[in-house]
Amino acid sequence: MTHWRFMDYQDAQGENLVRKWYDAQIPPVRVAVMWAIKEVSVTEELSENPTFNPLTLEHVGLFTLRVSPEINRKKRQFRAIGFWSLADHELILAGGCEKSGRVMIPPGAYENVLDIQLRYYRSGIGTICQHPF
Repeated sequence: MTHWRFMDYQDAQGENLVRKWYDAQIPPVRVAVMWAIKEVSVTEELSENPTFNPLTLEHVGLFTLRVSPEINRKKRQFRAIGFWSLADHELILAGGCEKSGRVMIPPGAYENVLDIQLRYYRSGIGTICQHPF
């Protein structure tokens, strides 16, 4: 049973930003992200799912889906990044990054999604569409 619906943010030009990030990843990362989305969507209580991470402090309002696929015998950490929808039980994906210690690739990925969230809710810039994958 699905408890959470994932949506994707599209910028003013119609580009699906999480899809752009996802398509740039290698297959083990894509599989891990797809699995995380499916796993979280059927989780009734998000706080019980270790993949789902609501962010705090300067990134409050955002969440990440944490995945750590093994690539060349080494675990690497990736994050799909999103923000809460105003609709009940709906989450909006808007980007992604790789995390290595305190370093984000690309730099400022969380801040970028915060800016997207602000532009979307305050100025109506961009649209939300059904998550396609």
